[in-house]
Amino acid sequence: MAKQKKIGIISEDASDFDSLIKIIPKIRKRNYVFRRALGKGCGRIKSKSSRFCKVLHDQGCTALIVIRDSDGETVSKLKKEVANAMNPNPISNHVIIIAVQELEAWLLADIEAVHKVFSNARKAPKEISSPESISGPKEFLRKLVKQKYNKEYLNSVHNPKIASGINIEKLKAKCSTFKDLVNFVSA
Repeated sequence: MAKQKKIGIISEDASDFDSLIKIIPKIRKRNYVFRRALGKGCGRIKSKSSRFCKVLHDQGCTALIVIRDSDGETVSKLKKEVANAMNPNPISNHVIIIAVQELEAWLLADIEAVHKVFSNARKAPKEISSPESISGPKEFLRKLVKQKYNKEYLNSVHNPKIASGINIEKLKAKCSTFKDLVNFVSA
């Protein structure tokens, strides 16, 4: 049996974690074990990152992904802030990913995956060419689902379902920060 790779994920909430664990095996197929530390918002990611890193290391994680939303702020500034907050970090194999706007922008990169989750036999909405340019992608997704499918969108329920069906090639083509995850997982 192939050796498992134990990855720690620090995310803002459970839906981000649950979405990532659906996406990562699509990038590179292997046996993964995932452990999580939830910031319950971006503020706690900053204030608790170092402690989260130690806890995940103590749980045997040999790789670490820290993901948070940019919420309109500069990606490079936020990466620097998170990197500083992580010190000291006992897991040397790590990456900091700042999803432009929100992680939901990644999900909007493949509107067909959204359609499959909410489909009621209507035609899929038009593809979105630049989902990272949408201000408030979570709210955009909520309105889209209500208008097109007359259903309620709950990120905690639907994000992992959308992520399960997402086309990685569309994500790579449309979301610049997703490439950081691809490079890290592929290495």
